[in-house]
Amino acid sequence: PVSAGDAVKFSGGAVDASGFLWLAPSNAAVVRVDTRPGPTLGNMTAFTGLPATVSASQQGKFFGGAIDAWGYWWAVPYHAAAVVRVGDAAVARPPSRLVTLS
Repeated sequence: PVSAGDAVKFSGGAVDASGFLWLAPSNAAVVRVDTRPGPTLGNMTAFTGLPATVSASQQGKFFGGAIDAWGYWWAVPYHAAAVVRVGDAAVARPPSRLVTLS
């Protein structure tokens, strides 16, 4: 688990279009944090199915990643032969909207 005393807690993270925060902790599985307003705020969901060579005990599990237009996070693991797509198809995606900055 990610300890409050760890110097480096997360290797990376991103927010998808639905408002979920996706994190790659240094010594744990990938987690999703519900950042949407409401009673589920802060709810964390661990994900399984990462390549076997990506171990929870490794300090550096991911080299980098990006989120696509559908809200999936594509992670590039160290010591693995393929990228990993992380997401939850059951999560409804809100429509995109244009924000004008002035």
